Amino acid sequence: MMSPQINAAEAAIRIKAQLERKFLSDRRRREATRNILWAMTDPLTGLHNRRYAMPRLGDMVAQAARDQTPLAVLALDLDRFKRVNDAHGHSAGDQVLIGVSERLRDALPANALFSRTGGEEFLAVIPLACADEALVVADTVREAVARTPLVVQGETGKVALDITVSVGVALMPAGATPASSPVELLLSRADRALLCAKSQGRNRIILAPQGLAA
Repeated sequence: MMSPQINAAEAAIRIKAQLERKFLSDRRRREATRNILWAMTDPLTGLHNRRYAMPRLGDMVAQAARDQTPLAVLALDLDRFKRVNDAHGHSAGDQVLIGVSERLRDALPANALFSRTGGEEFLAVIPLACADEALVVADTVREAVARTPLVVQGETGKVALDITVSVGVALMPAGATPASSPVELLLSRADRALLCAKSQGRNRIILAPQGLAA
């Protein structure tokens, strides 16, 4: 018959092994969660990236269709950003991107999806926003960027830069369906409106005509 001391020792070994397995499992789970987060986050600004934003936009379009509510897509692009990198270096450009992303994030509604989709390009999606509301939000973020210069550390010292943003706005009206307002069409219309804003002088907002095709 096994002594109580041996039984206790074996139980302690089993408990230790179980705790070690749980520790390893928890660590792998944390690492997997962290890797997923990193894969969907822009490392410079900390915003969501395109990989996260596109599926989320699809979900928001589907939700708006189910609820019969409007939705606005804003394509945003910094004006003449290349000049910052050329004149003051890429580190200054990175500082501008960080500073602008903070201003945009603070100016957007709390329920907005906001992401950096590439380079100096950003995407904002505003649920429950009709045309008038979307234009108010777009002008708010435009003004938030342009209101005061951004002070950054350039290659030759600190410099205050006047930064502006152009915005293209596309709407999914209340009552639309994902078939009539697919994600690709909304993005295309917002991008075309953004190009119009650029061509008309920058630092402005253009609302895409509802019938503008992809």
